[in-house]
Amino acid sequence: MNKKGFTLIELLIVVTIIGILAVALVPRIIGGSSSARDSRRMTDVQTVASGLEYYLLENGNFEDIGSAGSPVCATTLASSLSGFVKQLPADPLDTQVNNGFGSSCTGDYAVLFMTDSSSNLSRYAIAARMEAAEANDEAIYDTPSSASAYSSFTPTAFTDSSTQTPYYVAY
Repeated sequence: MNKKGFTLIELLIVVTIIGILAVALVPRIIGGSSSARDSRRMTDVQTVASGLEYYLLENGNFEDIGSAGSPVCATTLASSLSGFVKQLPADPLDTQVNNGFGSSCTGDYAVLFMTDSSSNLSRYAIAARMEAAEANDEAIYDTPSSASAYSSFTPTAFTDSSTQTPYYVAY
């Protein structure tokens, strides 16, 4: 008799190996998506910052597009920054609520305008809500109580202690 095919034991071994690989790889693949979106958020924040820097060079301050201490959603600045940034980026997960600086920007980045030491409205901070906070981030800050506190930090990550929500902020 000439039998061709696999025995039951051979099939069980193959299914077991596939199961072990699936258990090991699926969490990495799922976690990789949030890390990729967080990386895009950091890049998007820098794009918004570039647009604001060009606007500041052209106009000298932000008085026409914002007021000190009042957060706005980045996409509301689209028409003002259209000559400097082709298209303002939006959060890759457009259902995510960004409460950075006390704003309520869904699928967007929060922008806070601040005054410099001469009371000119020429400083800003941009916040992106992150999905995966890293334990070894450069620094984790609670939300400062005043807008002027943001002006001395470098781009970093912080966690809102009341909600444990991680944010990336660029200045």
